[in-house]
Amino acid sequence: MGLSNDTLDSKSTSGVTSSEKYNQMEFRPQGTYFLTDKWAVGAFYFQKSMIASFNSSGVGGFLRYYFTTNNTVTKHNIDNKKISQSPTISYFLQAGAKRETLEAESISYSFAGIEIAGGADWHFSEDYFLNATFNLGQQYSGTSKSLSTQSLLLGIGKAFSM
Repeated sequence: MGLSNDTLDSKSTSGVTSSEKYNQMEFRPQGTYFLTDKWAVGAFYFQKSMIASFNSSGVGGFLRYYFTTNNTVTKHNIDNKKISQSPTISYFLQAGAKRETLEAESISYSFAGIEIAGGADWHFSEDYFLNATFNLGQQYSGTSKSLSTQSLLLGIGKAFSM
């Protein structure tokens, strides 16, 4: 869940650009799968605006790079005793793609673009962590509209290991 500051730019046929700024609170559940101890892929399957004067929804995917190793909980069973290891704080950078739809009354705009982010996971227990992510995004809808986004997302996560 987080806050975002968005700017919608519209270019008229005469070449004049107008900008509209708005803030929204969004809900964005996501899943992350670790490929190696430093690389992960993930997706958010749903994004929902909660306080803006329009309906916003979207999907996206990302590739994440962690600067530290052992970013997931590692569990070992030795003689029926469970031993686990998890990092305290794991910093990351991520890049991804996003598709979003804005709907207000009888108008609907679809955007697609890129998003870059930086953040950290803080493991406060064996299986749970807090996540903070700062996102910058740029999306386009044809040639006449663009959507710029800056958002801060805070969340709680559950680590699974196999």
